[in-house]
Amino acid sequence: MYHNFFLKERPLLGLQGLGGGIGYLAPKGGGGTITATDANSTVTSGDYKIFIFTSPGSIAVSGGAVTLDYLVVGGGGGGGGDRGGGGGAGGFRTGTDYEMAEGSYTITIGSGGSGGHPGRASNGGNSSIGSVVVGTGGGGGGNVNNHSGGVDGGSGGAAGNGGGGSAVASPDGISPTTQGNPGGSGAGAAWPQGGGGGGGGAGSSGSNGGNGPGGGPGGTGAPVTWIPANYGTGGPNPGRYFAGGGGGGKENRNSTPGGSGGAGGGGSHGNSGTPNTGGGGGGGPGGAPVQGGSSGGSGFVAIRVLASVVG
Repeated sequence: MYHNFFLKERPLLGLQGLGGGIGYLAPKGGGGTITATDANSTVTSGDYKIFIFTSPGSIAVSGGAVTLDYLVVGGGGGGGGDRGGGGGAGGFRTGTDYEMAEGSYTITIGSGGSGGHPGRASNGGNSSIGSVVVGTGGGGGGNVNNHSGGVDGGSGGAAGNGGGGSAVASPDGISPTTQGNPGGSGAGAAWPQGGGGGGGGAGSSGSNGGNGPGGGPGGTGAPVTWIPANYGTGGPNPGRYFAGGGGGGKENRNSTPGGSGGAGGGGSHGNSGTPNTGGGGGGGPGGAPVQGGSSGGSGFVAIRVLASVVG
């Protein structure tokens, strides 16, 4: 039995047996079988098999539908340069007891976005299970001068100066379509003002840049309890965290701290997002010479099914 408040719960069974206990209704498997090709790892956990993809692969469902749980995380956005905003986290998609129809499905892992040098950074790439479930890449961070605003994405990139990017709805139409949160705003262009905002994360928005001129922290990612412990990162609650926002860049000519990355792989100011978490890249510091932002972390896909339906 597991719990994850980001997933739709399985239906409860009431008054089971004479003891009146309550438990989850086990997924029925849908009558078909599933096979995975080029999974980077297959983990047995109780009655389940978990297919882990950190690079491209595929799954095939035959003989009827298969009921499964999934996690899809897009690549994180890059951080902006020169007191830039942190990159937004990749889109965070989870589902429980999803009925996957017969067919073959390509697994795509989104790359992390490039950091800005010194301009606006690029968005991360999408991760997906075929066209059925899509985690949109995180938005790139802006910088303090030209290209100042953050970019929309799975979670929005933060700004060096101006407003942060917004989180976009998922293109697959599966409810809920939300994937993340917006990035924070930048504090302004005039030295020594202008700390960059933090990128948005799956669990919370990025913070605004400080007038101090420190960078804002990235938004916190979100946990999934059935992911093996060697994937994702730790966080404030049980489970493995993914899709943390990148921290905002600070002015490099003083001791004010830069923004910290959000739990779930967000890179702190001047550091890249953690690979295969969808964490946003940290914004680059200001100073002479102007310094670039850091890249976002690549995406992640995991699929959990009953071991009895694995072909």
